[in-house]
Amino acid sequence: MDEADRECRVDEALRLLERALALVDGVNEDAAMHVQIAIDRLMPQPRQSQVAPDDWDLISLLPHLTSRVYCLHRHNGLAVGTVATRLGLPLDEVVKQIRCAEAFLTGHAIQ
Repeated sequence: MDEADRECRVDEALRLLERALALVDGVNEDAAMHVQIAIDRLMPQPRQSQVAPDDWDLISLLPHLTSRVYCLHRHNGLAVGTVATRLGLPLDEVVKQIRCAEAFLTGHAIQ
């Protein structure tokens, strides 16, 4: 298997795992944790996260979709278009979710 084929397979696996995570989130925390671990193992480690260490507790309060979009973009460094493809969302929805997360985090940082 060549590198391009491997990348395609990993991308497809990550898309399917994201869908599984969305399905089990809030239903079975143990299953969600295991799916998240599988995603983390397949994803390359972020070179530099844009998520402040103090923000992780607040991020966990966000709705699942908002937190996934925000983390994939700001923590894992995926481009907005890549996040949209990964999660099967329109580009404008990804932008909206990032803005919602940023507004939430900014609002709580001010208090």
